[in-house]
Amino acid sequence: ARIGKSALVDSDGNVKLNAEDDITAVLASGGGAGGGNTGVGGSIGVATLIGSTKATIGDNARVNARGNRDAMTTFSGETVFSDTSSQPTTFLAKKTESAKGLAVTAYNRENLVTTVIGGAGGGTAGVAATVSASVIASTTEASVGQGARINETNTAAHADQQVRIKAVDEALLIDAAGAGAGGGTAGVGAAANVGVIAKTTTAKIGKSAIVKAKKAVELDAASSDVSVTATFGLAGGGSAGVGGSVAGVGVANTTQAYIEGVELSDGVDDAARAAKGAKVSVSGGDLEIKANEFSSSWLVTGAEDRPRVAQ
Repeated sequence: ARIGKSALVDSDGNVKLNAEDDITAVLASGGGAGGGNTGVGGSIGVATLIGSTKATIGDNARVNARGNRDAMTTFSGETVFSDTSSQPTTFLAKKTESAKGLAVTAYNRENLVTTVIGGAGGGTAGVAATVSASVIASTTEASVGQGARINETNTAAHADQQVRIKAVDEALLIDAAGAGAGGGTAGVGAAANVGVIAKTTTAKIGKSAIVKAKKAVELDAASSDVSVTATFGLAGGGSAGVGGSVAGVGVANTTQAYIEGVELSDGVDDAARAAKGAKVSVSGGDLEIKANEFSSSWLVTGAEDRPRVAQ
């Protein structure tokens, strides 16, 4: 969702710019084998979710949202795991609030569920192996571009006017991988399960922008990810059974909310640096800048080797 460069938007009521993406993917993979002498079974599952969700006001755009109409419903800027007074009545429902003025919101939600199973049996030997790999990689951004003018002339605005710039990303990853094998002499079962979550969630106001509001300016970035991984390798054989499992989850997230200034290395003096930096003014309320990240991972792994002992 975008208001383009140098565009002009003027509203005596509200302006709501919202980008939203909801993805749910379910992957199931299985393989099995049996033989009078030897059975070999294997299964591989690979799932990748890559997305970009952005709500932006372009460079040098001019947007006026005076808020002199009924309040709009917009996202609160919190994940479902945030412990606040803004609690939805439905489990996992996205949190919303009523507000007047301008709302620039980007909300991304990814749910990925994978199951990979392999099995094998043979009169002499059974060998089974499974490999599962899952990746969630996303970019979520709510922003006001460089040189933009938000409510630059603001005398006729409602007292409850706000400017809300909020980016939210939520990810759920559930991985299960298992392998089982049995043979009259030997059985070998092995499973490997790897998950990666890499997200960038950003709320920002660009250089040289001017942002004004009567009640509040809120700049929030929030990210949450929950991963549950279960991996098992089972084996049994008359003489030997070898079972093994390997699991790992990697999380590499960036969650940031900021008003863009001019770096000291830009080679300009203090006065020029101040002129190029963004300017935010709240005449009757507060400025809020907040970045919040929640991450939780559960890993369950197991292996069992069970040779049969002759009586």
